[in-house]
Amino acid sequence: MKTVLTPGQDPRMIRVAAALAEDGYVPGRTGEKADLLLCPPGWGEGKLLPALAALKPGGAVAAGRETEALSRAVGEKGARLFPLFSDEAYRAVNARATAEGTLAELMRLSPRTLTEERALLLGFGACGSAIARLLAAVSCPVTVWSHPNSLARAAAEGFAPAREETLSDRTVVINTVPAPDFLCRLAARLAPETLFLQVASGAVPEEEALTARGVRCFCLPGLPGRYAPESEAAAILAFLRRSLS
Repeated sequence: MKTVLTPGQDPRMIRVAAALAEDGYVPGRTGEKADLLLCPPGWGEGKLLPALAALKPGGAVAAGRETEALSRAVGEKGARLFPLFSDEAYRAVNARATAEGTLAELMRLSPRTLTEERALLLGFGACGSAIARLLAAVSCPVTVWSHPNSLARAAAEGFAPAREETLSDRTVVINTVPAPDFLCRLAARLAPETLFLQVASGAVPEEEALTARGVRCFCLPGLPGRYAPESEAAAILAFLRRSLS
């Protein structure tokens, strides 16, 4: 029998592991080596690399993104790496789930209706664009701060670029960029009581500068796993079955 382990106990991966019983996989026990590791999509190298100690030589590991260090470590075990974000179908589901989770968290944290908020979106990739469309659908005004190519795509969808002189008018900032090198410029212009939602993986960047200005910072990791575990699991399972066959 082939064994599967779900380090981190991510609800998406637990569902996938259960479904893989149809393919001959059984849950591994703590301390055992696994034929297949199902790691949470949001894990970085700091968690992924130690987790590989539980992987059998010649096994397989599913993770969020491929990095040079991760690829090398998996290769040293003669194992296979299945990076979820390399799959277009999974990326689409993940973007929708992230957008819906962001909207739910904003509704929970905001003391106002969404039509009264004025959102600044940092980044316009798959998740950023999905968030922008969802906010626009509920009549929340959105401006975008990103790099030129992303701004061109945002403009094509009807979203205006943010201007530094109007940043103090923004009541919500949503960051979808893992390491926004431009945020240090923005922090000094945001008004006190602005909501800062960190949707990208990792800690809130420039958090000390933001909180010093009275900005309310919230780190929101793993939104898809919390708000759409079934949809995410279905997309992950489809990708793995294609990859493992």
